[in-house]
Amino acid sequence: MQDRYIGDAGDYAKFSLLNSLTSGGESLIPLGVLWYRFPDETHNGDGRHISYLGQPEIALRSPEVHAMLADLVASGRRTIAAAQGRGILPANTLFFSALVLKKGTPAERASYRAAWFKRGLRNLAEADLIFFDPDNGIETPALDRRGLKAGKYVFWSEIEQAWDAGKSLVIYNHLNRSAPAWEQTARLATQFSTKLGGTKTLIPLLFRRGSCRHIWVVAQERHSARLEARAMEFLSRGWALDTDIQIIKTSGAD
Repeated sequence: MQDRYIGDAGDYAKFSLLNSLTSGGESLIPLGVLWYRFPDETHNGDGRHISYLGQPEIALRSPEVHAMLADLVASGRRTIAAAQGRGILPANTLFFSALVLKKGTPAERASYRAAWFKRGLRNLAEADLIFFDPDNGIETPALDRRGLKAGKYVFWSEIEQAWDAGKSLVIYNHLNRSAPAWEQTARLATQFSTKLGGTKTLIPLLFRRGSCRHIWVVAQERHSARLEARAMEFLSRGWALDTDIQIIKTSGAD
């Protein structure tokens, strides 16, 4: 996640979804946000998908979130820190926003990353639902974990550690050009089933506005019914127009 992305179409979707998942009714689920904060790049125009801010029909989906993001963009305060302070997410949300990347040798980067994640999980210990927000998404087989671009991805080992700690998960993931969307969804569902032990609910939401992206909701059994219901409520507020959803029940190997 880079500061320059704050306020784009992806942010509108993810902040609106997170609010839906963690608010309304009884037994609210405490939220923690693990920003995979990466230094701003300048080589492309990413982060410019903000035309939704001028579309009243889109604003009706999540009016408060829309208004707050519009204010951040209009004021030029497109930073993670500003988003945290704006109250876009519930007041009791926990955040971890240390830079995910450390320059140095590959060994130094790997050591820093391991310590970074351990510190992040510790800082979000009181959260039952953790949102992973990397630039690109879940690691691919070709990723060099010690490379300079590794900070753009969440590692499967990090997903597993959070799951084993009893957390339900929400994971941001851009699709790539390796296969059609349905095939990438099926592939990731199989990987979740294989890598995470125990019965779980997978809810992949596919957003098509701006660029094609997944937001995966991976629910511990105690959270499954609530997160399923809240995801469906989210869609009922207009998001179904450009969002595909599946609910997958799977039993992983113990």
